[in-house]
Amino acid sequence: MAGAAPAAARAFTRGANRVRMRLQPGCAAAAPPSPPAPLLPPSHPGGGRLTAWSTRAWDRRRYRAGASPAPNDAPPPPDPGAALLAWLASVGGSAPGVTIAPSPLGGAGLVAASPASPGALLVTVPRAALLSDGGLPPNPTPEDAAALPFSPAAVAALAEQVPPELWGARLALGLLAHRAAGSASPLAPYVAALPSTFSTPLFFSPAAVAALQYAPLVAQVNKRARWVGRFAQEHLDKDTALLPFSGVGVDAGGLAWALSAVTSRAFRLGGPASLPSLVPVIDMCNHEAGSPGARVVPGLGGGASLVAARELAAGEAVTISYGDGLTNDAFLNDYGFLPSPTNPADAVAVRLTGALLSASAALAGLEPRADAGAAWRRAAAVGAGAGPAFSGEEGGGGGVEAKITGSPPHAGPRLLAAARITAATRPGDLGAGASDPALLGDPATPLTSPPAEAAAWRLVAALCIGSLASFPTAATEDREVLKRGDLPPDVRAAAGLAAEKKELLAGAGRWAGARAQAAAAGGAGSGGGGATAPRPKGPPPAATVKGFGKKTV
Repeated sequence: MAGAAPAAARAFTRGANRVRMRLQPGCAAAAPPSPPAPLLPPSHPGGGRLTAWSTRAWDRRRYRAGASPAPNDAPPPPDPGAALLAWLASVGGSAPGVTIAPSPLGGAGLVAASPASPGALLVTVPRAALLSDGGLPPNPTPEDAAALPFSPAAVAALAEQVPPELWGARLALGLLAHRAAGSASPLAPYVAALPSTFSTPLFFSPAAVAALQYAPLVAQVNKRARWVGRFAQEHLDKDTALLPFSGVGVDAGGLAWALSAVTSRAFRLGGPASLPSLVPVIDMCNHEAGSPGARVVPGLGGGASLVAARELAAGEAVTISYGDGLTNDAFLNDYGFLPSPTNPADAVAVRLTGALLSASAALAGLEPRADAGAAWRRAAAVGAGAGPAFSGEEGGGGGVEAKITGSPPHAGPRLLAAARITAATRPGDLGAGASDPALLGDPATPLTSPPAEAAAWRLVAALCIGSLASFPTAATEDREVLKRGDLPPDVRAAAGLAAEKKELLAGAGRWAGARAQAAAAGGAGSGGGGATAPRPKGPPPAATVKGFGKKTV
């Protein structure tokens, strides 16, 4: 951080001033970015190819992608729920505590068949009905492989071309093999009952992608979409006889359909580090934060069971938690919906660099530190996990990930530690953080110097204001757009996410500014004042981890 990076500070300040102007009546909003090119080639049904739209059933997602099913899609069966439960019973499972019924969120979901007490068995799914890597059940046997109408080894060989960070695509290839096998698949009734469309950003229109505005999510969406298109071109666009899909071709739309099915429905039954599995019937549970009605537990013989987590009334929706601590972008990218009404675990990701900290410090009115690169600052930063922001070796994007959270104290530990290290004028200001740098990220352990503590919180507030400048529109404009009755569902979801990110930043900036004022007034309230860091939540029970795991920073 040697030098105050004046150019970066000026750009950061200009952006913050634009944010202030947008909050004033009569000021024009910044123009939105040009819509990107379509993420995926258009799907073309028929012709012996698996596309995004060639299976027709119900869709339980809260939002839909706004695309109509292909004209030659078969109509849904009269009672797909009854057919699915009958299949489950035929393979040795049971659903004594649930029925399948229309969901107020759209599509269908599980409801309690009768009153249930905590611990009551609702659904059992045997191991043989689960779908994991290679199109096989977890911990497969030779008999499992022999029962399939395709080669699991060929699916596994194709999956070896998938990069580790897209591990969900490995399971997606197995799902495609079952879908291509049609009625010959032992999982045919389950595959036929899967939603025909998904509302994940992979299927967003260009207008919806532009409406996201949140750069980290846009980058993830584009990365996933580019991989889908490239993988389909390099590995699936070849002689169908060479692929494990029963002679049926698969295009990018079909691969995207399968990947969305996995990200929105798969469970890690053995814990966060285990392989994902699709769990029929149980995967129809919708999400509920706080007090879900059910939880998933290991079943006999390697299967899975759904049991009541609290008292359930007859006809009540049976819900589970998709995971504690998921942000809105994780919900939208993997599951295709935003939590309602709000998500206290939402956060805005920032990449802390020396230039960003210097620009934020300048915006906050901090005097440039002549010893910005002092060894004591670097040592404290390394101990607090923020070392790359102080190393001066940030080439190629560099820095370190941090976050601004939706709940007090809003500044994640790395961000708060970096702000305090920047604001301190001498090693003694760090107090206990000098010997235990982890305390620098604890809002209940302020710097020993009230002026330095106040400066640190001003820096956090300035970073929040400056971060708002990265969005082309204000939250108030997004809320006006959301009032439109003709808004496509994907654009509505994207605009809702963008608005909530901006409102989070604005609220965090106000909170940090108030914290700075309290610290400046002689330290009153600077040591906590009812705003201590929230207690970290422990991981959910291993069998309830659904979808993709998320890294915390």
